[in-house]
Parts: sequence; C-alpha cells; structure tokens
Amino acid sequence: MSLRAWSPFIPGDIAASSIPGAVFEVHLNNTSDTVRTGSIAFSFGGPTNEEAESERFSRRLVKGKFNGLAINGSAAGYAVGVIGEEKIRTGGALLRDGKAWAQIDKILPEPQVNNEDILENSHSGASVAVDFSLDTGQAKTVRFILAWYTPQWYGYKGASNNKFTRAYTLRYSNALDVAYRLAEDHHDILQRIIKWQQVVYSDNDMPIWLREALINNLYLITESGYWALPRPPLGDWCFPM
Repeated sequence: MSLRAWSPFIPGDIAASSIPGAVFEVHLNNTSDTVRTGSIAFSFGGPTNEEAESERFSRRLVKGKFNGLAINGSAAGYAVGVIGEEKIRTGGALLRDGKAWAQIDKILPEPQVNNEDILENSHSGASVAVDFSLDTGQAKTVRFILAWYTPQWYGYKGASNNKFTRAYTLRYSNALDVAYRLAEDHHDILQRIIKWQQVVYSDNDMPIWLREALINNLYLITESGYWALPRPPLGDWCFPM
C-alpha cells in the first residue's frame, strides 16, 4: 500500500491553484500468493460550530463521478468521498478513536442525528470506507477527495469590519462543486503538477537539496496567502476583477 496526496498548485495558473480541495490516492498491490481483502477509510473531523457559524449541519449522500457525502453548515461546508463508482460505506468521524478504527472493516461510527439528514451540534465529521479484494498480482487505486468551501474568512480581530470574501466563490457555489471539478479533472491537474516539478527535479546542474527547496518552499504561498475579492472592507486601491 502506498499513498500520494496532493492539492492543486500550478505556477501561473491562479484559478487551478486555488481549488479548495485535495486528492488522496491510495495504491494497493497484492504481491503475495493469496487473495488479500481489507478496508480503507478516510475520516474528516469537519468544521467546529464557530467555524461553520452553525450548530446544525446538513448531511447528504451523493452518487456519480464523485461518490460520497456533502456536509454543510451556515458558513462552511465540505465534501468527502471517492472518485468513480466505488461501493462505499459512510459514517460519522473516526477521530482518534482507536477502537472505531480497528472496526472499519465491519462498521463505521453512526453520525449523531436528530432526523434523517441533520447532524447534531459539533458532530460535523464524517468517514467514508471502501472494501477491497485483490487476487495475487492484482493492483487497485482508490482516490479519496476532500473538498471544502468557506466563502468568507475573518481578518485581524478588533476591526469593525474584517470579513473578507474568497475569490474561489466566483467559480464554485459549494464544496460539492469543488468535488465534481476534482473528480472530472484530477488526472490532467496531476499531470500538470508533475510536469512543472520535473523541470526542477531533473536539473542535474543543481544539488538535490536545492531542487527540493525550490519545490517545497512554495508551500509558503498557500500557507500565508489569501486571495480576496475586491469587496468591502477592502478599499478603492483594489483592482476590479
């Protein structure tokens, strides 16, 4: 088993680089001489009540090119699932519950709900599991998607108006839109990421440490950067979109 996890980042393509989502590719390969079976699960704790500005969260099962769950509060939401028509099982968040993780082949935690589709209070988390059976020499890839959508964020405290609007809201209406985009274009996006990184990694005139630094230091852009729409509280100095 191996994992490749990535989030879109392509220098020069701001739109693709600001897709609010990530893909987790789990590669399974049976190198034994017997059939191997098992279960893999992805769990996400979800936003807090404060982050989502909500004490209740809608929960919807989605099927199609993206197969999973869409969870939404008043001000934040996310989608978690798999690409393609994998048969999945869904449940509440596994969090750090070792006993729950040990039973993912049989059962996932039940989400705490007060009716068919509304999650209670802080129980915004969810999990998705895929069961597999591989013959000897058989391989399989399961691609999990985590997409999120928080249209606004708060800037420095103490300001009378510090709520900014994220630029990706021009392209997406919710986390499910993001999940559909990644499900549709994940192969092309990954190939573009690999292509620009290989230009650096294959330059043998540079020492390995420098090649690694040139690639990995770029995370600072996404770690400390925000892309806001030119709306209040930003001033007239902003250029129109």
